[in-house]
Amino acid sequence: STGVIIRDIHLSKCWGDGLCVGGAMVAEGALPLPSRSVTIANVVSTGNRRHGLTIANAHGVRVYDSEFSSNRGLEFACGIDIEPANGNPASNIHIENCTITLNQRNGVEMHEGARSIVVQDCKIHSNTGYGVFSLGVQDVYVARNSIKYNGLAGVAIRGGCVNHQISRNYFYYNSKRFHKSTPTLQAQPTLINGYRYAGHTERASGISDIRITYNSYYDANFLNRFL
Repeated sequence: STGVIIRDIHLSKCWGDGLCVGGAMVAEGALPLPSRSVTIANVVSTGNRRHGLTIANAHGVRVYDSEFSSNRGLEFACGIDIEPANGNPASNIHIENCTITLNQRNGVEMHEGARSIVVQDCKIHSNTGYGVFSLGVQDVYVARNSIKYNGLAGVAIRGGCVNHQISRNYFYYNSKRFHKSTPTLQAQPTLINGYRYAGHTERASGISDIRITYNSYYDANFLNRFL
């Protein structure tokens, strides 16, 4: 598909994904053709059995002013999942001013083969897993989001990730299970009142060019801190 606009609709109780953008097999043995120039705006995708939105083999996807919430049922039920399959990439993806909340796993999940992704001005709240999870992804910009009350870290950056900028986000009380304990992986942990304000950003080994700057961190026992 090329030049598609999906807007002003409510999707719920689907057996799999509420919405899926992917490629098409046109000939046996040939690479699939990706979808291009897809816009999703003012969509509510809620209560589906898998993801609220899956972006697979696609280039140039814009997601605005939408909600992806309460998706649960299968093991991998996220708000938005960017999951290129079989080596076919997903790139140039922009997610802005969306509410991503109460999903069974992660709010936004990104996998190897994805690149050039922007997540900004979103509310990413109360997901059971991570707020934003990145594995083997290149060129990611996560900025000006409200990321709070997620069951694991607000942002997790895993092996193979390159060139991530995490800036000017508001983090509040993520990864509550890490409080008053020492997390195994943490970006710039700081001791406050004898324990770490852990769980907001989490980094693994095998990553490069990761910049975590000018974020606001709040928790129950202290006021604003900047890194």
